[in-house]
Amino acid sequence: MNRRFDFNDFELNGKNSIFKSLSVFIFIMIPILAYYLILSESSNLFPIKEVYIDGDLKYLDQEQLKQDIANYTKKGFFQIDLKKISQLLQDDRWVSEVSVRRIWPSSVLVKIKERTPKAKLNKNSFFDEKGNIFKPLYIPHINILQIEDLSGDPEKLFFIANQINKKFIENGLFLKSLKKTKLGIIKLELSDFKEVVLGDELNFEDNLVRFLNGYQLVLKSLWFKVAKVDLRYIDGFAVRFEKN
Repeated sequence: MNRRFDFNDFELNGKNSIFKSLSVFIFIMIPILAYYLILSESSNLFPIKEVYIDGDLKYLDQEQLKQDIANYTKKGFFQIDLKKISQLLQDDRWVSEVSVRRIWPSSVLVKIKERTPKAKLNKNSFFDEKGNIFKPLYIPHINILQIEDLSGDPEKLFFIANQINKKFIENGLFLKSLKKTKLGIIKLELSDFKEVVLGDELNFEDNLVRFLNGYQLVLKSLWFKVAKVDLRYIDGFAVRFEKN
């Protein structure tokens, strides 16, 4: 019995096989090409063209920030490492909070909240609005309360300074600086350059009340002549007047 070989069927099956193989090849190559074009480390698809910085910045240099951030945005939109940018910014002690995100198709938005310095501690540190101590690289010249601590307990001294300043403001006086010596003696300088020695830290509250009472009853009318008030006395205080 003779069997006829149908070349048409063979040709059709061959075409189907080639089409299926080509489809599988394309199906495999699409994610590979997508990875290479979009996700690979060497990809520069959609390069970053703009860095936007959002925040009320008084102590950070925005142009310098953009230059620093630019070192991490030389890759494509999908390759930039947002965590590294965030860490870079958080390393600056002036930064309190930071968020970084992409903006399609070629931008990065950086939101920064600065620390608010409430007092300067010694020569190169600050207290922020929460009472935390931070030591930035950049020390600006700003007119805020100066605290000098030689006793090793600056956080407590910041609390004392706030108490004193609140009472001073209520009485029309303004605290410029506070110093605590190694012996625990608290010395104050007012905005008008008058000096007040409150004495030992353990007695500062009683001495503060005594000073303010004396100020309102006796010293206020003579204040323009006063140079220094010393409260290291049990029942009173000593006053030194200006020479002229």
